[in-house]
Amino acid sequence: MKRETIAEIRFSAPVGKRPKGRFLAQAKLPSDAAENRYGQWDLVVDPVVELDLDQPDQITAFVGFLSSDAPNDALRRGVNIELFHGTKPIGSALILASRSDNVGADARHDIDFLARPEAA
Repeated sequence: MKRETIAEIRFSAPVGKRPKGRFLAQAKLPSDAAENRYGQWDLVVDPVVELDLDQPDQITAFVGFLSSDAPNDALRRGVNIELFHGTKPIGSALILASRSDNVGADARHDIDFLARPEAA
């Protein structure tokens, strides 16, 4: 996963049912058809910083689709994505910034600053 998109993850699942660390969630995009109630794409969520808090209400994370066939252009600033684990809602991802956004140099600098090298 390229670390080019940053999102605020807000958990709705109760403490003890929230994922920790890097996780995979089903992503329901605003453009998904009604028959895709729980989304059709897997979204990788990789926290920017490992927190000492046990399962916080929200985190900042790098996000990206697992599949190269996914609609990567849907990961634009301001887009809100519902997150599911199976049929259970776990929260939402609000896209804060993406390299694909047509944004100014300051936002691009912020993304570059947060980017980490790909895992080997």
